[in-house]
Amino acid sequence: MALLSAFRPERWLQEKRQAVAGLETRLKWIAAAKLAFHKNRVAEMTNFLRLLGPRQTLERGYSITLDTDGNVVRSVQAVKVGDPIRTKLASGELNSVVEGLLTEN
Repeated sequence: MALLSAFRPERWLQEKRQAVAGLETRLKWIAAAKLAFHKNRVAEMTNFLRLLGPRQTLERGYSITLDTDGNVVRSVQAVKVGDPIRTKLASGELNSVVEGLLTEN
């Protein structure tokens, strides 16, 4: 019993509890900081993807032209005179018919 009272287990236990409480506080702070960092990163990537998306391209005044199958027309050779085409704009769509083909030289 004398050895046990000299060891003071309640004091040792209190020190360990304080150490665990300190570690718990640090862990919560680190977890909150990591979560905030990753939330910010997701917001940045979301904004980056939004800026590169087709909707923003249309908002800048560009259009996307599609053939009757819904494929993007990337070249004059992809269509011929008389083909119906659909052009997507920021405010809606236009249906057209190819009347002529011009190429840049």
